[in-house]
Amino acid sequence: MSDVFEYSKEETYQTNLTRWRILNARERRVFNQPELSEEESQKKFDKLHGHHKNSFKGWILGSS
Repeated sequence: MSDVFEYSKEETYQTNLTRWRILNARERRVFNQPELSEEESQKKFDKLHGHHKNSFKGWILGSS
């Protein structure tokens, strides 16, 4: 996993949030800052990437 978060349009919003939370928690530990709660993380991620929330276009099955 890279140390820099980049939003992936090939992944769901929830998957991106999970990846971001892992990196954010790691960064906060390095700088001796308290980790964000799940609710705080969701709010911050929504502010940063909320415009992607309904834009997932992946996983189309059965294109026959």
